[in-house]
Amino acid sequence: RGSRVEEPKPVQEEPAKLPEPQMEKQEDMKEHKTEEVADKTE
Repeated sequence: RGSRVEEPKPVQEEPAKLPEPQMEKQEDMKEHKTEEVADKTE
């Protein structure tokens, strides 16, 4: 059980750093979608 208590700590540190790159990817996808829509509109 002692090892399990040490695991949750590193697991919490990783997700805190992941959200940043994920948000960047979401912004890129939104930009790509807007570009595609603009091309179709033209």
